Amino acid sequence: MRLRFLGKDSTPGDSPTLYETDRNTFVIQGWKVTDTAALSQMKIPDYETCIEVPKGLMRYLPEGGSMKTIMAEQRNDLIATFKRDAIHLEMRDIYATDIERDRFRKWLDGETLNPADEAEWWRPWHTMMRRNMDASKTMRRLRIVSEPVTDYIRFEWLDTEQLVKAGEDVRWLPRRHASTLLLPGNDFWMFDDETVAFTYFSGDGVILGYELTTAPDVVRQCKTAFDAGWSIAIPHSEYTPS
Repeated sequence: MRLRFLGKDSTPGDSPTLYETDRNTFVIQGWKVTDTAALSQMKIPDYETCIEVPKGLMRYLPEGGSMKTIMAEQRNDLIATFKRDAIHLEMRDIYATDIERDRFRKWLDGETLNPADEAEWWRPWHTMMRRNMDASKTMRRLRIVSEPVTDYIRFEWLDTEQLVKAGEDVRWLPRRHASTLLLPGNDFWMFDDETVAFTYFSGDGVILGYELTTAPDVVRQCKTAFDAGWSIAIPHSEYTPS
């Protein structure tokens, strides 16, 4: 059984936690019920137990068709634990994520990035992707970009060699060729054609938050949009930013 972290409701010394499994069930970590009066009101077989959790933990339960706010660690857990395939649509011309801001600034200033530091920076992603490849999982990334490209996209294009080396399939689509596509309003990850996690950014590319949905109509629309863009996009090995 594999677990996917959904959320926790921390209290001093405790962290009641909610997980979703790959068996269409949930696993809940909580406080074992020992109150005899409460236990006497239930019939609990030897192979079962009873736990107590705060009401606040239930806010992490997925709801049918609604959008649900999630934390970065939950989104990252989805990237690390999907079962078969993941797709990622990126549509911005600049990103300002904390994890790569210093690298981008150094490159922009003409500095040579230290190979040892770079290897360490990429190590977690390569390790995760190695597990994905060993499990025959696939990951595709589609980037829709304006041309001439921004400095950030040029930097990102150079970085893409590492993504491809790790096992990703990456394609680029100049925005002038995307006019007839019906695209969603925000970047997203999709996992196993079941779950979509949208990422929200400020105008200057800072991540503002994430929302998740399993609504079949939203999943279907996002998959259709991605596949349409993918079919006309340029493989990374054939694309040079202008």
